[in-house]
Amino acid sequence: MLLGQADCSQASVGLVPIMDLGAGTYNGWAGGLYPDGANAMPAAHLDAGLALAAMVQPLDAIGDPDPVNGKAVWLSIGMSNTSQESGAFIQTANAYPGKHPALVLVNGGVGGQTAVIQSTPTNPNYASYWNTVDDRLTNAGVTAAQVQVIWLKVANQAVTTPLPEYYDSLLTQTKRITHELKGRFPHVRICYVASRIYGGYASGTNPEPYAHWQGWVMKHLIEAQIEGDPELAYTGPEAVSPWLAWGVYLWADGTTPRSDGLTWECPEDFQPDGLHPSPAGRQKVADLLLDFFSTDPTACPWFMAVCSTGQPDNGTSGALTVHPNPARDQVTVGAGGSELLDEVALFDAVGRCVILERVAGSMSLSLALDGLAPGTYSVRAIMTSGSLSSSTLMVMGR
Repeated sequence: MLLGQADCSQASVGLVPIMDLGAGTYNGWAGGLYPDGANAMPAAHLDAGLALAAMVQPLDAIGDPDPVNGKAVWLSIGMSNTSQESGAFIQTANAYPGKHPALVLVNGGVGGQTAVIQSTPTNPNYASYWNTVDDRLTNAGVTAAQVQVIWLKVANQAVTTPLPEYYDSLLTQTKRITHELKGRFPHVRICYVASRIYGGYASGTNPEPYAHWQGWVMKHLIEAQIEGDPELAYTGPEAVSPWLAWGVYLWADGTTPRSDGLTWECPEDFQPDGLHPSPAGRQKVADLLLDFFSTDPTACPWFMAVCSTGQPDNGTSGALTVHPNPARDQVTVGAGGSELLDEVALFDAVGRCVILERVAGSMSLSLALDGLAPGTYSVRAIMTSGSLSSSTLMVMGR
């Protein structure tokens, strides 16, 4: 078999997706996308992400708020797989009727541009990569000052590099890339990281288990920030990184379904090299990304024109109650059923968060409507169980 030709016979390598390990371990590392074997992020990190998501808003070219003509930019950063997958996502998202009209999606992935290139100023291709990103922003009619959200999928080429060396260097380089993001995009707030797709069919660069280990690098990057690593500080005067979270974990063990049913098929999902996704594989990633960005509580407020989970306000268990409705000066939001409120947010007609309150386990919350213009608002709540609920509110003039 020629180097670079797909090996479709390697339909599994017997590794477990990180999200399916739970309390189990691999290489001494605890499973789960987040600490303690969990796939949900710790409450404090979620609170920080929600607060930052509420701050994403349309900005003008120099970064000042402009709710009428401003733009909020989502930018992907990475190599060829990143470019191909985010290209498919951008096409899919731009055709999605719910996307916020002020949101501009820009593909910053470039073929062959690995983490070592993107993170190392002395590398001969470093300036070329970042100049290409700047050019793509310009071609999209936006500026670096309008970039507020990043989708980061990075890796290095590897065939024979010892796995511990690959892991250590990629983790160090990805930290440096978060510093690049903070320095180049002054209003960046959120960075969602992604894993590679399955690499078992690749006979050239990045075969397994390198693709699997790349996911562990991203997991431990996020965990380091959660645990207070100063090299990943995202608040205060010492901030050097955006806030980090998963968005999304893409690795599955070939044709072995993971817990949510995801598989990677050969040849259907891959190009002939077994490494890069085919149009079908790219669309698989695009659909996962659209589902994530349109529903995740840290993404929905800025991605969607109206952030709604589609849950009915019908008085059943888990439904959100809003009364009086219409309201003039004050409104009471109730969890309904046996649920308890954790976070309540109010969004205006263009998707801006105008009220965000931490409730921490109450059945209801009263919100003062002082200063709100008359009109229709979206009310969104996160329950202590982690479920989402939403409703609408009509605010009357005074």
